[in-house]
Amino acid sequence: MGGVCKTEYKVPFSKSFDLPFEPNSPLFFITAEQGYLNCHANSKRRVDIRGNIIIKARVCHCPHNEAVMSASGMGLETKAKEYSGIIPAGQVTRVFTIREMLSTQVGKENPAEILKVEAKPMSQDCKTASADRASLKGELLVHILYKTEQGTLESSDYSVPISQMFELEQMPANGICMPQLNCISVDCSIDEDQEGKMLLEASIAATLRMFVPVEQDYVTDCYSVTHNTKIETQEMKMPMLVSTPNEKVAVTGEMSGPSGDFEIVDVTVNPTRDSYKLHGGRLEVVCQLNFNVLCYNEELGYQTVSGVVPATIPVNLFGYENNVEFSPMLNTISPTATIVGDNIKLSCDLILSGVVIGFNPHKIISDISIDENDLKTNRRNTAMLIYYAEQDENIWDIAKRYGAKANDIMAANSMQNEELTERTSLIIPL
Repeated sequence: MGGVCKTEYKVPFSKSFDLPFEPNSPLFFITAEQGYLNCHANSKRRVDIRGNIIIKARVCHCPHNEAVMSASGMGLETKAKEYSGIIPAGQVTRVFTIREMLSTQVGKENPAEILKVEAKPMSQDCKTASADRASLKGELLVHILYKTEQGTLESSDYSVPISQMFELEQMPANGICMPQLNCISVDCSIDEDQEGKMLLEASIAATLRMFVPVEQDYVTDCYSVTHNTKIETQEMKMPMLVSTPNEKVAVTGEMSGPSGDFEIVDVTVNPTRDSYKLHGGRLEVVCQLNFNVLCYNEELGYQTVSGVVPATIPVNLFGYENNVEFSPMLNTISPTATIVGDNIKLSCDLILSGVVIGFNPHKIISDISIDENDLKTNRRNTAMLIYYAEQDENIWDIAKRYGAKANDIMAANSMQNEELTERTSLIIPL
């Protein structure tokens, strides 16, 4: 019983990533996941630790697009369409420290030595308080494994509130803040002056990614009634906010337990994301949960058994079926392990959050060229003509075909709608 001990190591690292472009107002999504970890004692004073960490970096930016928003003169007729979406407005990261005095929970023995502490920050609400400030509220979920004064192991869970204010650059009233919280370091020590008290100290990195809704008119088609016209087009992918999921899914599984009679002392779980796929207006995030269960057997002592439970979380995209970008954030709460025969039944709540950004492709005009000496040669020597239009034809298309003005056609025929719902004859002023 007295042979349980702990040690901690912190290894700094730095990694650079090459980007294929120079981003404009970039947003960075960085996640670090433990791949595998093996620990082997070479001697009484040396431990060999081998493993890897999977670092995933995603950069979202708003590329520059040359677009014509309005044009006039030289008989030019333009057709514009309003597009709505969001654009990244930058991000801000702030590191802050939480210090909290924790008390031994009712019915549990006082700690004599802290063996392990885990902290998971969870955001609950983030909104702009003014043009240059944002408020963030959440909670820090703390799990502590400790040795009691009698030499047994005990675990406790706590929830510590988070409330922070952030200074921002000028932010419009309709701006959107999306938070991401990560625990950089956490430490817990026993207060020698107060019985049953533990001092928790955690460093939290909070990143606020900001988006601004936009509505803009772009010219999608044009022609001149007097001159030949050349246009250049390009595809623009307007980013839009599709969904901000905050899904909680109950996950259960089972794994083999250690041999012999044993009791469960502690259970922890860490999620690892594998992939996500889009189909039929729904996004599915596929991941796996890595459970570690600390067990105790009177003959063998303490030992850890591990198991993997797959999980799939659906995300409603409300019918959106185009390409999306998603950097999901996964958290687990309330892990449990129960002995069922020779096996261990596992369960926890898996929480998925993040921002789903869609990219709607639109064809827009990027340049219009008109030579004032290049007059149309097919201008008719008549003031008007009669055109027999079919159902579902469009006044704009008819006007462009004959080099007339759409507004003149609608006025001459007392029309209010450009779309024709039946066959009809039209007066086309020339």
